[in-house]
Amino acid sequence: MEFKIIEKKENALLERTEVKAEISFSAATPSTKEMRDTIVQKLGCNPDLMVISKAEPRFGQKAMTVRAHIYKAPEQLKRVEEAHVLKSNGVGQQAPKEEAPAEEKKE
Repeated sequence: MEFKIIEKKENALLERTEVKAEISFSAATPSTKEMRDTIVQKLGCNPDLMVISKAEPRFGQKAMTVRAHIYKAPEQLKRVEEAHVLKSNGVGQQAPKEEAPAEEKKE
């Protein structure tokens, strides 16, 4: 998967960095998690403070345009981004707890 930054700008009002990038791929369209991992690796940002706000695949091509927002504080991230964006990016979600197996009743 190739990653190329098209535009990167600071948004002081919302306390975030807005990144527009192009991702090229050879196999199936990458998942949001795979795209997040690539962006975090290339930009060196905190994964808990970054969301992919939009991913637009190009028709007939193995490429897509991605818009990502990198925040400076988790409070700002939760205040600005919509719930469905946070959910699809897996931001702020706890890891699922493993439940202890239920004890069998002996009669």
